[in-house]
Amino acid sequence: MLRQAAHARGGLVSTELIVPYRGRWYRPDVGVVIDPDPPHDGVLSGAPALVVCLGGPLRGADWLQAGADAVWLCERDVVEQLTRCGARRMWRGQWLVHPDEPALRLAADELAAGPLAECADRRLTV
Repeated sequence: MLRQAAHARGGLVSTELIVPYRGRWYRPDVGVVIDPDPPHDGVLSGAPALVVCLGGPLRGADWLQAGADAVWLCERDVVEQLTRCGARRMWRGQWLVHPDEPALRLAADELAAGPLAECADRRLTV
């Protein structure tokens, strides 16, 4: 779902990227690179602009420390958007939007494995 927006910006979406972090190599579940010259071998010097984390060995905060601008994660049917400005829990009907690339967006419902709760107070964020 993110591929068209990434390609329009000269980037790529991949499940095969390799990122160094704390002396080891990791793969984001889904990584979005926004770069007019993305690496052909998939090896990055830091985390891509957007990491979609579905479980894996690294936590969302680790991906931010590794250099990601935004992390969208789903754990036990809770969807969150993490940026350097903080975390925001997402509810049914809301959209995850990259802070610097608004074309990179995904309905929170699409990321959840099960149904998301509906928030009675839309101002409530985590």
